[in-house]
Amino acid sequence: MASTFWNRISAGPAIRKWIHKPTVLVVAVLWSAYMAVGAFIVAVDPYDLYPWGAHARMPSNREPFEVMNLMRLAAKDPIADTVLIGSSPTTMYSPDDILEAFPGSKSAWNVSYHAGTAYDRHITINEFAKYSRAKHFIVTLDFFYATVLDRKRSTFPDYMYDGNPTHAFRMISAHTLKAAIKTIVSGSPFPDKAGMERQEHEFNEGERRKYHSPEQIDEFRKAIDKYRNTIAAVGKQNCGDFPMLPRLIADVRALAAHGATVDLFIPAYSPVAYYFWADNPDFRNLVGSAALYDQMQMRRCVVLETADIPRTKVSSLDLDFARTSDYANFRDMTHLYDTKFLKRWLSMSRDPQNTLTAQNVDAYVATMIDRVKNYTFKDSELAR
Repeated sequence: MASTFWNRISAGPAIRKWIHKPTVLVVAVLWSAYMAVGAFIVAVDPYDLYPWGAHARMPSNREPFEVMNLMRLAAKDPIADTVLIGSSPTTMYSPDDILEAFPGSKSAWNVSYHAGTAYDRHITINEFAKYSRAKHFIVTLDFFYATVLDRKRSTFPDYMYDGNPTHAFRMISAHTLKAAIKTIVSGSPFPDKAGMERQEHEFNEGERRKYHSPEQIDEFRKAIDKYRNTIAAVGKQNCGDFPMLPRLIADVRALAAHGATVDLFIPAYSPVAYYFWADNPDFRNLVGSAALYDQMQMRRCVVLETADIPRTKVSSLDLDFARTSDYANFRDMTHLYDTKFLKRWLSMSRDPQNTLTAQNVDAYVATMIDRVKNYTFKDSELAR
């Protein structure tokens, strides 16, 4: 009877017309395949987004080009006790570097990635506040915190962390399919540690060549001469002028509420950075025309606003002006790169002399503005 019923239905003119449309059939097949791939990825759950996903084994708890997909996986790591939540100036620190800089730590993650913003940093911190057992967080405090509140990194997969299960299908791609297959085969979505390290190294070397070219050095010198008299222009006056700060302070409180120590980490910038931002229209539109003043004011506000949060401190690593003034130590304006200093810089945050407090922050701001304003370009490599 069922067969007879189907024959009658399929014999109808509308059904026959639909079946003979190749385009509709192709679409139906592709849609079915898409849903099947999506179901497979969600079932394997290579990024540990769901309760049924097996916790993936990572070859290295650091992968700047993939880590945006791994925030929940990292946050759920039951043995991680130290986490660096950073931006591009801290992508180069390996988990071993973190463990060496903070004796007593046993298992570390570096979830730094390039071009982070206040918007997606909030999502990242929220993942760790909800899931992590870590007792020490190092959070980079970089210049993107002085930009527009909800400017999102274009490729940050916020849909993976918004709690809406229907958004899981937005992550379907050849890349995530490959990650799911690798998870089944090897237990890790990214098992090629050497390949990941090579990708990061090649990227950094390419950026270094670009920003150390004779043409770029010449542009730096011209920008310093052009903007020296205006580089310290007065900008934002009040902490309320930074709309992202309340969100950041709330995030820090959420991490500290679990008994964790929170180090807000101001990375070392070359003084060249402020002149480059002033001279580059894209960056000037992003950080404003008073970037130096605003950055220092933003740091001051963070120090004051976090003063009452237990186990929380702010460390600035740009006070070692003998080294930050030498551009040879940097990949580009905001990325320290000399391997001799990288590990030392991270451990410097443990030194009380680098800790900013309500009592010394005004003197720090005045010192930084004065040093940048009177900066003379130096690159020790050019003299070799």
